[in-house]
Amino acid sequence: MVGFAGVLRKEFQSKFCFIVGEDRPALWSLHYLSKLLNDHSDEQHNFIHLLSFVHRNVPMLANVKAYDFIRNDYTNIGQLFTELISNAEPSKKNILILDDLAVFSIFNNGVSGDMYSFFKQVSKVYAQVIVFCTVDTICKDDIALLCGLAEHVVILKNPHEEESQEFLCNLLSIKPSGKTTLEQTYFEVKDRCVINSEKKVDKGKVAGDTSDDIMRTLTTFKLTIEDSEKESKNQLYLPYLDAQRTTVPDTSEDFYDDDDEDEDD
Repeated sequence: MVGFAGVLRKEFQSKFCFIVGEDRPALWSLHYLSKLLNDHSDEQHNFIHLLSFVHRNVPMLANVKAYDFIRNDYTNIGQLFTELISNAEPSKKNILILDDLAVFSIFNNGVSGDMYSFFKQVSKVYAQVIVFCTVDTICKDDIALLCGLAEHVVILKNPHEEESQEFLCNLLSIKPSGKTTLEQTYFEVKDRCVINSEKKVDKGKVAGDTSDDIMRTLTTFKLTIEDSEKESKNQLYLPYLDAQRTTVPDTSEDFYDDDDEDEDD
């Protein structure tokens, strides 16, 4: 992406990419899907196959073939797979874009294993698979599917109340070893879906289990603290502790040394 488009262009060579939306997904999903199509459909060597489950008003361009599940009757996932394989252009880079994972899951009767097999087989013929989904519709099985296939996970969110404020993009790159790299970028969406210049704020390697990394990125709160946070907490300077040390006597001292002796003794 440069903003959204720049990160996608940067990672457009990845085999499998999930784009996850947070915070009013209707605000961004059609806009970004349209921009993705416009940015890449003009490249003569690309041919995009769009599985349209929820969006009717996407741009229909010369290098885009739409599979309209809203108007047409696809009876099962096997029929869809057969059509996708037969429609692949042998002389071009075939790209599959799915506009909503949750609806596709319903179409597949919620069987994640079948979806995994579907995407795995399609990726043998298609150069790239890009799947849109929203955070409030992702279930545990979908997360497992995502972890097993995705090379990149793009998580889009608006951390502000006002829709005109900056959006935050989390780009999670998943290595074959299971390690991940997280890159965060702020960007703005102007009128007519024009994306303003981005501001990169963080980039670092994150070691550990991939599913934990994804869940940590998707959630907005944490129930535990990490080792680095514990260390920072222990090193935090608290002035009131110094004040306590100077005002509270040591329990080993004799508090009565300076008292006058009782004359009657």
